Amino acid sequence: ESIKPLGKRIGYFNYSIGSRRTQTLTAEFDTKVLPTASPGDIIVFWEITNNAHDLVDDTEGTALFANVVAYCDQVRNHDLICVCLTGIARDMPSFDDANITDRIIACNNLMRADPSSFCDLLVDVGALTQFDAKADTTNTTYYNSDRTHLTNTGYDLIATTVFNTMNGAGLFD
Repeated sequence: ESIKPLGKRIGYFNYSIGSRRTQTLTAEFDTKVLPTASPGDIIVFWEITNNAHDLVDDTEGTALFANVVAYCDQVRNHDLICVCLTGIARDMPSFDDANITDRIIACNNLMRADPSSFCDLLVDVGALTQFDAKADTTNTTYYNSDRTHLTNTGYDLIATTVFNTMNGAGLFD
């Protein structure tokens, strides 16, 4: 399936700022995204890691993936282009359980299996070697000392990857 032609603009970059979870972003979609969105706009979605905090029993990543699909379905049902990012490793020893990155990786694998079934374009930032393993979180070039949040260099790498993938897919004709 080919990607729809670019409409007006990137309508919304929806990610897990302020510890918001996928379910919250889905619930807010009608009031926070739709009022300013137009058909053909691109919605970039990046939220798995905060949701993984709550789903400690989701060892197969299926609940995380179901939440991602629900959000992306909502985007696509409004004739918007859904660009979805995979999750990245994280490790916050004083807060997280030891298996949060395993759940994120399990969800990423489900996303990689058939991305066209739930989004228009998958950007696999979770496959970047700087973000694909729990041990990566100790690299202070990309992660802050909390081993969860990114440095400006880390965010720059994510942004460059997203732009290059979207450009390569022909979204910026």
